[in-house]
Amino acid sequence: MAIPRSILVYSNTDFLRQKIVDAINNHSKLQVTHTASSVQQVLNLLNKEIHVIVIANECADSILELVHRIINIRPVPILLLPIGKKPEDLRETNYGVVDIFPIEVDNIEDLKHLSISALVPIKTMILSKLNLDKFQFQISQIKSGQYFSTTSEFDRKVGEEGIKIQELYNKLDDLSDKPLSKGKSDIVRTVKPSQYINRLLIIGSSSGGPKMLTYLISQFPADFCPVLVVQHMPEGDYIDSLAERINKFSAINVKKAEQGDSILPGNVYFAPSDRHMKVNFARSKMNVNLVKSPPVNFVIPSVDVTLQSVAKYYGHSSVSLIITGMGHDGTEGSREIKQYGGKVFALNKEDSVVYGMNRSVIEAGLVDKILDLDSIVPALKKEMYS
Repeated sequence: MAIPRSILVYSNTDFLRQKIVDAINNHSKLQVTHTASSVQQVLNLLNKEIHVIVIANECADSILELVHRIINIRPVPILLLPIGKKPEDLRETNYGVVDIFPIEVDNIEDLKHLSISALVPIKTMILSKLNLDKFQFQISQIKSGQYFSTTSEFDRKVGEEGIKIQELYNKLDDLSDKPLSKGKSDIVRTVKPSQYINRLLIIGSSSGGPKMLTYLISQFPADFCPVLVVQHMPEGDYIDSLAERINKFSAINVKKAEQGDSILPGNVYFAPSDRHMKVNFARSKMNVNLVKSPPVNFVIPSVDVTLQSVAKYYGHSSVSLIITGMGHDGTEGSREIKQYGGKVFALNKEDSVVYGMNRSVIEAGLVDKILDLDSIVPALKKEMYS
């Protein structure tokens, strides 16, 4: 019998800490072996065998500093359960060794009646399986303090050469929330008549997706075909924040999808976290149709819902790309894309943060190309141009 993964839970509120402990211990492959009620206790326990640290605090201002201190002493995957912290402040979500699931309450007393989501142990389990060797570059940058600098200028290299993934990972936190200045570093977003007319790309991802999406979308040319992105994220403003961040250093326009948006070249549309994203044809053009309906594959938005809607309208002009995440969302939708003559691409196992969604579509025999991370954009450009 496999030994359960060892978990450390830290919260400065006793009843919240116990609720999290109980939720995690209900998972047969996880066991809370250590708890902490202070930062110093967390640091003192880092010499123990711990596979994941779960942090839930009402006072969230020092979370980034704590993440920094933990990884400096001993790199350990971390699940953050922030309480009352705005998503645009969560710079720690840029790190592949850190995941987040917010606890939304109006006041501290509400925590006493809180039921911990089943997603908390699921996300903890995913983190416990991470191969930290994949994140050595990020870890080295955190240790050197470069992830916490806000003074260096981001070199926006967009085009055929793209942005090297290590450079991008290193520079993500240097992006300010200020609008792009008018100057030499500005990215021109003028969309000329597109060579990608009547093509549509749909990207599906979950755990580990935001950083990969940033890397991929930053390389799309300004006139690239329209792109629909279904990224599993918690409800709230997280999708808005992610889209805004990616938009800051992409030639293509990136936004959260809104009901009735025209699907046009030069645009990336992120599905909101509380709606399924479909497409429809109205007033002589293709449009985004956001639908409030039950979860599919236990998630909203679902990649399958988007792909199944797209397949019927775009047929052979559609391409499905499944990159990373737990589960099998995207498999049945990709099957329909294939049935209608479209193409299906998937990220390979070696470059995946979580080899789940892409594994499912690969093992179903639906994939036309299995690609490493650096080969995806060149392959997409070639496919869309043909």
